Amino acid sequence: MAMKNRLFLMLAVIIFLFINADVKAGVDAIAPSEACRLLDGIGLPTLGWNTYDDNESKCSSRSIQIGSGNPFKNSLAFYVNGIGQTVLQLKLIVSVLNATESDKAHAVLKKATQNLLMKITNKPAPENLLTAISDGKNLSLKTGDFSVDVVRREWTMTTDWATINCHEIAVTIY
Repeated sequence: MAMKNRLFLMLAVIIFLFINADVKAGVDAIAPSEACRLLDGIGLPTLGWNTYDDNESKCSSRSIQIGSGNPFKNSLAFYVNGIGQTVLQLKLIVSVLNATESDKAHAVLKKATQNLLMKITNKPAPENLLTAISDGKNLSLKTGDFSVDVVRREWTMTTDWATINCHEIAVTIY
């Protein structure tokens, strides 16, 4: 009798492992066509999932312009990257070329990030994530099955009439 119980238990464990071996969590559980449509409702529709050389796949939105643009406009874009039919990351990037309107650009990025995280996690964005975006600070965190990075990159743009300090903030979910 004990041998039958052990055999039954071993069989149950093997079936459990077999069933759960292909379970996906994180962005790779999102179908590419669904991922590309996640931000359609807030003005960031993509042009659809495409596969390129070496099985690299992606979709991206056109940039939306933020602010008055004197002399340059800030912008926000949405990207989905993957391999074949597997999504690897979702990314929002705000480019700040007009520092006097950086608060507005950061607010638009925060709203888009909140919208995206609510759609994929059914939970609001963590407050420390929103603070990192507002403050332009780097941050890495985990929320549910997703990892999120906030990364700020700075550069100087030289034009015929001025040298401008610019930055971008990327929110990457994987």
